[in-house]
Amino acid sequence: MQRTRFAFGSFFVALLLAVPAWTVAQDSSADAILNRVAAYLDKSTIFVGHFDLKKVDPEKSVATLREIVDGAVKKSEMLQPMKPMIAQGFDALASGVKENEGIQTLQLFQKSGCEMYVIVNSMTMTQSPARILYAFDTSASTSNIDAIQKELETQSPPGALRIQRKDSLIVVDAFQPGVESGNAEKLIDGFDKSRRPLVRPELLAAMERAKSAPFKLAFAMDDGLKGMLQMFYPMAPPEFQQMLPAKTLLDGAEWVSLGVDVNRWIIDLNIKGKNPAASKALYDAIIKLKSDALAQWTEDFEGSGLNEIDRQIMPFIPKVQEDRLRLTINQKFLDDNLPQILETVLPFVVMFTEDIGPFVPFPVEHFPVE
Repeated sequence: MQRTRFAFGSFFVALLLAVPAWTVAQDSSADAILNRVAAYLDKSTIFVGHFDLKKVDPEKSVATLREIVDGAVKKSEMLQPMKPMIAQGFDALASGVKENEGIQTLQLFQKSGCEMYVIVNSMTMTQSPARILYAFDTSASTSNIDAIQKELETQSPPGALRIQRKDSLIVVDAFQPGVESGNAEKLIDGFDKSRRPLVRPELLAAMERAKSAPFKLAFAMDDGLKGMLQMFYPMAPPEFQQMLPAKTLLDGAEWVSLGVDVNRWIIDLNIKGKNPAASKALYDAIIKLKSDALAQWTEDFEGSGLNEIDRQIMPFIPKVQEDRLRLTINQKFLDDNLPQILETVLPFVVMFTEDIGPFVPFPVEHFPVE
């Protein structure tokens, strides 16, 4: 049981340290965000992540999540016997957050007004690094930035990494496992010499969509990635190609934007299409894929069971809004869907998690699983 509680707490501590809580930044516009890292963007940049570490509040995030889950449990008679287990789990999580050594490191980042950017290139897997940029307030002391650089150098895992100070940034270049450090240096130098800084308008639009969230992810395919998709797509199963043609995917997903508010547990996902027709075609293809997947389960579930599964899946499929698909998980969404989600998920947690038996105040039979 102790091992399970420790793993449970450690996972969420890592999650909460990586994802900031919601607060309005002094300047959260997409232009201001990308201007800080413009020199590191080019025509092959496909992903930009922005994490405002100044706004991270793990304890508040855990407290809000607990409040949301408690509210869902109150609405479900089926979940009432699980209240002691849920309460004990959140107690362990809250304790783990307070006692975790990473909190001190986080406070050091916050003291320096640190924001983290993650930049990924389409060839990152083989020829270029993933870049993590740590940007600091102009008022941040040199000693604090020195301490952060030392912390990064100490805590970074071994492998193909390079950590450098450039103006008000600390730049971490990281390759996938398997690239040797010496070879990584040559690849980085070659990549920097060949690239030309260029702000990608698709990424700018995606960042702008998520501008009010301090945790932002923006993705847009470059020409190279589009070419690879079209080259290898014919190798996919014919029935899959028929349901989701490459053109439907490319036209229906010009860029993807994700904004996360962990303080209130709000997620806003947007998938921008070329036009409303392209977005509708992508939506129809997703619905068809979902229906065909459920049809494979007809031998295991009765019709009513499949209908219930379909009912639980549908709220998580983005809906068409003009020229984009959008999914917003907010308080209303959680009020409407979280009870049934927990009713489905928690019995499996009880049945399949090691060491949890003595922790459960009721027999597993209380939740029969077909």
